Amino acid sequence: MLDTFLISFRLRIAYKINSFLHGLKSLPLIRRLLPASLYDHQGLKVAATVVALLKEFFGMFLGRLLYFALMFLAPLGLMEFHDPAAGFLHLLVFLTAIGMVINNPLFEPTQDKYYAMFLLQMDARRYVVTDYGYYLLKLVIGFLISALLLGALVLDVPVWLCLLIPCFVAAGKLTASGVTLWQWKRKGTLVSGKKIDGVKLAVLVVLLAGAYVPPVLGWVIPLSVFYILLALFLVCGCFSAVYVVRFGSYRKAYKEQFAQNGALLGNQNMNAITQESYHERLELDVGESKKTGCAYFHELFVRRHRKLLTRSAKRITVFAAIIAAALCIAVLLLPTEASAINGMLDTSLPMFLILMYWINRGRGLTVALFFNCDHSMLTYRYFRQPKMLLELFTARLKTLIGINLMPAAVIAAGLPLLLLLSGGTDQPVRYIVLPLSILAMSVFFSVHTLVLYYLLQPYNVGLESRSHAYSIINALTYAACYFLMDVELPTLAFGLCVIGFCVVYIAVALLLAYKLAPRTFKLRT
Repeated sequence: MLDTFLISFRLRIAYKINSFLHGLKSLPLIRRLLPASLYDHQGLKVAATVVALLKEFFGMFLGRLLYFALMFLAPLGLMEFHDPAAGFLHLLVFLTAIGMVINNPLFEPTQDKYYAMFLLQMDARRYVVTDYGYYLLKLVIGFLISALLLGALVLDVPVWLCLLIPCFVAAGKLTASGVTLWQWKRKGTLVSGKKIDGVKLAVLVVLLAGAYVPPVLGWVIPLSVFYILLALFLVCGCFSAVYVVRFGSYRKAYKEQFAQNGALLGNQNMNAITQESYHERLELDVGESKKTGCAYFHELFVRRHRKLLTRSAKRITVFAAIIAAALCIAVLLLPTEASAINGMLDTSLPMFLILMYWINRGRGLTVALFFNCDHSMLTYRYFRQPKMLLELFTARLKTLIGINLMPAAVIAAGLPLLLLLSGGTDQPVRYIVLPLSILAMSVFFSVHTLVLYYLLQPYNVGLESRSHAYSIINALTYAACYFLMDVELPTLAFGLCVIGFCVVYIAVALLLAYKLAPRTFKLRT
């Protein structure tokens, strides 16, 4: 097992090194300074190795620290919970259950697994067991450090209880893995944790509501229930660990996963598989249109992909409407809570930046555009003509703004209504600034996403992201939204700043797109 782990670890690091070097080659300014024989340059390979090892080391706990800060500390701080330790354990139970449903990488089809099991013909069971064991080890270390630093030091969770938290999470992951393997053996199909269907979405909504709604109302899971769940997870986790180690059909199961993702079949067959899955959701009878040229081309695409493009936005809109209605009813029925909500509305506008980032549907639209249209059309010279590109860009931007404005309009209407019902304000201009800020954020993220797609087009024909600059800018955007959550500015001041910034940014971004897109919008290799 140790030899298998060392080989798999070296393979993972080698893949990350090559990805890092390829990313350097894709950066617009740096690539001119790099030598032609980039992958043979020892100095750069040593630097890339150091970067990969540091990323592997710090990745064990930095992501978990961010997870704890975002999902635990921030909500408990906003709730001003009287017993943060009890609230912490309550959130841990529900968020761990969510992680068991959607974030269990036992059967995640990554490239290094494909190389190891199908190109290098390594023993599938030994490789998967050691790889999953390494994942669980990193999980335990990351949660242990995060629990001690943020749980014990910040929320006063007892140290002995913090030591149990990694065991609780790891046992939950093992339990979910055992259930996944049992379902595959029983039904013959492997359901990826990343795939969200209607039933799983409903379960996630219930779990998310169970995590954050009861603490607002002053109720949390008793400590005794946590102990019972811990004991149950430990027992089930032990049985699942034995099942995971003895399971003998990993190669067959992974072959099914890779076939579904196209990794075993090449880019051409991957395109065919994905096209087939999209085809099931297309509307072929789109009716007649009076438009011509690019306008007709785009309208035809939107009509055929209406369900694919708008389904998630409609769901978010309905969910936002339900939350807004529930809050409005709550402030009417609970006058004591109304003043607290009114005070939150005076300083909570920065938090809506991260919310608008999450509900932005731009990424889904660009993926659909590329895979169902642009990856084929970019091979034709007339499609890359500046006039056609810019006409399509304008039409697509209008569509994306319209999709994102569906949930944004509900939020923009709900906030001033909630402000009015919870006690109002002595600054009537806030009734205007609040909705305008939300609408400005929505338009900003729409423009930002589509402009990045046109300026840095990140995908190759296999729908793999090949632009590190695209990933870096997206990561910086998320980081900026996250850190702005802690900015304590009155709604009026922050709202005016947001509106002004969005107007300036949108103007500059659109100018760059119209000037540079004809040269930058192209297929990647």
